[in-house]
Amino acid sequence: MRVLIVFMDADSWTSILDDAASILASGLLLSNNIRRDTRVCLVRRWEGYEWLCVEGSRVRNLRPDLESARGLVRAFLKGRGRDAAKLGGGLPPLPDRAFEVRSGRGGPPPPCNDQLSIVFNHRGEYGSLEPLHVPQPPRLIASLVAAVNILLDLACHDRPGHAGGGATGQGG
Repeated sequence: MRVLIVFMDADSWTSILDDAASILASGLLLSNNIRRDTRVCLVRRWEGYEWLCVEGSRVRNLRPDLESARGLVRAFLKGRGRDAAKLGGGLPPLPDRAFEVRSGRGGPPPPCNDQLSIVFNHRGEYGSLEPLHVPQPPRLIASLVAAVNILLDLACHDRPGHAGGGATGQGG
């Protein structure tokens, strides 16, 4: 499972609802499907941590429009859709091998592993993480999330042992 962990600074979920919805859509949507083997964790950082983790394999009715994604995030924050989303405090668990997104060139190629975590806007919460360099990162965090997903999909598409070049788990 690919786990995307995105930190956002805000005093309330309401103040970052549009950003959270955009990040969720960018992290889970493919051109014609939902990334079933991806989890997106949104971490609100303000006098501690609160998180919302959404399982792509359990999400229903997520469409690319902001209104759809916003409604889904609101529902999850109210405790609806518990089979698809979990709320928690503190830091979400960091499973498997973890990478921190950084600007720049160089470094090892992206990992082709079905068990990895990618951390965005990291300030040392998880200690030192391996870097995942993005040559020209977009300014908007939702665009960066989409770019990293595409980077990983492209890097892994033709590698042996990888299920199909994307996070669909459906092969090709």
